[in-house]
Amino acid sequence: MDSKKTYIYVIIIAVLANFLAAYTSNTVVMALPQIAYELKLSNIMQNWIVTIYLITIAVLSVPLGKIASKKGFKRSFIFGSIIFFLGAIGTVLASNIPTLFFFRIFQAIGASFTFVCALSMIVSAVPPNKRGAAIGINIASGHIGISLAPVLGGFLTYNFGWRSIFIITFPISILIILFTIFKVKDEWTLGEDDKIDTIGGIVYALGITTFIYGFTTLNQLKGLIFTTIGIIILLLFIIFEIKSETPIFDISLYKNKIFTLSNIAYLFSYIGVFAVTTIMNYHFQYIRSWNPDITGLILLATPLTQSIITPYSGRLSDRVNPQKLCSFGMFIVTISLIILVSVNSKTDLWIIVFALAMEGLGYGLFLSPNTNSIMSSIPRENTGMGSAAVTTIRMIGQTLSIGLLSLVFAIVMGNVLISPKVYPELAKSCQITLIIGVVLTIISLIASLISMKINNKNSLKLSLN
Repeated sequence: MDSKKTYIYVIIIAVLANFLAAYTSNTVVMALPQIAYELKLSNIMQNWIVTIYLITIAVLSVPLGKIASKKGFKRSFIFGSIIFFLGAIGTVLASNIPTLFFFRIFQAIGASFTFVCALSMIVSAVPPNKRGAAIGINIASGHIGISLAPVLGGFLTYNFGWRSIFIITFPISILIILFTIFKVKDEWTLGEDDKIDTIGGIVYALGITTFIYGFTTLNQLKGLIFTTIGIIILLLFIIFEIKSETPIFDISLYKNKIFTLSNIAYLFSYIGVFAVTTIMNYHFQYIRSWNPDITGLILLATPLTQSIITPYSGRLSDRVNPQKLCSFGMFIVTISLIILVSVNSKTDLWIIVFALAMEGLGYGLFLSPNTNSIMSSIPRENTGMGSAAVTTIRMIGQTLSIGLLSLVFAIVMGNVLISPKVYPELAKSCQITLIIGVVLTIISLIASLISMKINNKNSLKLSLN
């Protein structure tokens, strides 16, 4: 098959899948108050509707990245898309919280495959000189999904109920599956003869799950115990993987300073920023008592700006030091969070929209160059692992961000139904989380600056040689 047609088709399906996964992950935020009301959920439990989806992807991305490399990225992508579709159907039919959680997990399993395989197929099929632009387009599609999530999710939830936000994904899922089967003829496999490290995968999954669960309940003794156990298990996983002949994740990749620092910047940026949408959604729907459709339009400011900036920053990262863009972008994000910390019920709307747009601008400058930096810093044979690392770091960051919000809720508010009498505590919880977010984005900025300095030194050495 013509290589140009192949990578164009790959970009198309990756864009559609990334859009759908991003939309599904973020649109549920708009429906949380309605779901909580219908199923009578507490403030902490309703956050778990988001968290359980993210934690599943975080747990599975590394082992599924290895499996996809062995079985084939296209084949695994199709399988994941089908699982995602079936999970969406189950979510629509759910009538209680255990069933809803089950199918959110099922849907996340499918999303894990599509996230890992989409990026891996782009890196495998697209020429290196066009890779940054392709990654930028792929990430931008996610931001378009995030952009439409609050608007479309708010409109659908307000007018047709929360189940409608999942029903609308059905035709797109079917289109992705059919397009991949009939248009993408090539297959990409890496390490077909390698054994799959089942024990390593189980240890990793157990460690991540235990750690994240413990983190969200750190205000209790059991939270401290689970967090400690999770850290110990993850340390054992690292030792096991170093000694393994066929590791599920090649720990030696982290000897690459650019790879490591870019992942650190990625992780702390997501922990610091991801909960902002949920925080501002609570601010508008609870504290200001605005409808979800109006709230969705306001929250559009961040992802819309991101979706405009990201493709350009991706292309630019092919020509200049990507860490420069990352550093500048994260500086802008930090300033935007500082502005949001001061928001209260009397703050002018334009100030909030301005800060949200600033966040989108900064993150748009950060994400594509950072992803390009990660994927370009590793050998081709580690593409699957690199893609899995990007997906895992993103999902762990997002999970810990919502987990941080839940933890602050538990400490400040307790485990209660959200009502007007606890609005002052709700506002205080959101403000504290944003302050912590500022600290975390500063750490991300520092990691990007150090990475930029190392990259400059490496470039200087190459030019002298």
